[in-house]
Amino acid sequence: IADLAQMCRQLGAFHADARDGQDYDGEDALGSGRSAQQAAAALKQAATALAAAEKAVTQAHAANSRIRWNPEP
Repeated sequence: IADLAQMCRQLGAFHADARDGQDYDGEDALGSGRSAQQAAAALKQAATALAAAEKAVTQAHAANSRIRWNPEP
């Protein structure tokens, strides 16, 4: 999960720094003129959500490790 969060941060940073005419050649007819910035914001939001998910999974793993499970019957 941490790797996915890092990937979203890195890809978001790329989109945030992308320049029309240098890194890409405009947008299609449905573009808003801010598509790269919108993608960057969405990727940042995804990275934040993935970081929260990683924390929750880590906490669940830690709690589960303290349980003395019975063997299967």
